Amino acid sequence: MNCDGLIRAEHLTKVYTRYKSRSDRIRGLFTFGTKSYAAKFTALHDVSFEVFGGDSVGIIGRNGAGKSTLLKVLAGLSPLTAGRLDIRGKIGALLQLGAGFHPEYTGAENIFISGCLLGLTRKETSAKFDEIVEFAELGEFIHQPVKTYSTGMQARLAFAINTAINPEILLIDEVLAVGDSYFVSKCIRYLQDLMRRGCTVLLVSHNLVMVRQLCQKAMWLHDGRLLEYGPVAGVCSAYEAWVREEENKEILRRSKQLWQIRTRGRTPEVDVIGQPSRAPGPDQIRITAVQVLDEKEQERACFVAGDRMLVRVHYFSAIDYTNPNVGITVERADGLIACAVSTLDEKFETGQLGKGTGYFEAGYEPLLLGPGLYRITVSITLDDPLALGDTNFDRLCQVQEFKVETKGRAYAVAVTHPVLWRHVKTNR
Repeated sequence: MNCDGLIRAEHLTKVYTRYKSRSDRIRGLFTFGTKSYAAKFTALHDVSFEVFGGDSVGIIGRNGAGKSTLLKVLAGLSPLTAGRLDIRGKIGALLQLGAGFHPEYTGAENIFISGCLLGLTRKETSAKFDEIVEFAELGEFIHQPVKTYSTGMQARLAFAINTAINPEILLIDEVLAVGDSYFVSKCIRYLQDLMRRGCTVLLVSHNLVMVRQLCQKAMWLHDGRLLEYGPVAGVCSAYEAWVREEENKEILRRSKQLWQIRTRGRTPEVDVIGQPSRAPGPDQIRITAVQVLDEKEQERACFVAGDRMLVRVHYFSAIDYTNPNVGITVERADGLIACAVSTLDEKFETGQLGKGTGYFEAGYEPLLLGPGLYRITVSITLDDPLALGDTNFDRLCQVQEFKVETKGRAYAVAVTHPVLWRHVKTNR
């Protein structure tokens, strides 16, 4: 394959006209421009970049960033509002899998229909037919109507059809997010082979592990604007840091709501460093706040495995009590209890609580939890191994949330456990 695909984009702008209803669209036809019933939405804002032959570029960004719109513009499926686009080379596009399939026709019949849409003659499609069917691995389903196919089966057929065109520029929009892991791996091997032969690839994906694996460069779009374009490692790291900060803000906001819900709307009895506004009931120690902190002792809700995380449990005591037991349970969003610790189990003497305020602190150093969303339950109980239920001074369930990410891992695990590797050669 002689792939010299080249894309030059200058100040690309795409504006959509949106109507609230069909009746507004019809009214607009009869106003002759004197009154507008439409709203304008700019999907791409002044986007400029250059892709050289043989480049592999991952396009990343949140939903609504303009990624799919950009690929549609590059594929010629959506006209530009403004800007200039120069594309050289034969384009293959995997944008909306199965969008061109006729549901009443069989998979085999749709191969010929799609081949025609991709610019292949019937003779060329016939020559590639067995190869397409073999790649799709649909067996006898290839002779069944496409309306009986699952989404994954349609993805298999659509991807297999596009393997027949040998493009110089290949545009892919979240195709690899559909289907089973075996077929996804097969598609990745096909793409890697295309890249080795010099094909230019633009890939839209939310899977940054895959983007790092397949692409040399990355393009970060946000609200239709190109924020960064360059080597994949740097752009993906910048995007991850931004996403982490956005999620951190959202989880902290949600944690405040959790506090109100789990404590039945009660407000903290005391300020973290202040004096009680009113004393709790007799013989009671009350949890007044739970904080999740980073290594700088700043409130945070997004961590990377290996970070230092602190859980700080503030209390107000109206009594003198020696060595209360403090427990912290971390539960994953799916209900799995990831870890549970207590001062009693750890044989840590919490000491004498006089009347007043203070806090207990547990340091997760390093944080070994796998990627996921977690919630924290805390309790202060009697100094008794059998302290359960009504022996709690105070117990607050799922009052804080935090999220853990693991860099470079394509799959979820419960714990990122350290191991000691060893290699022993036993030549005989």
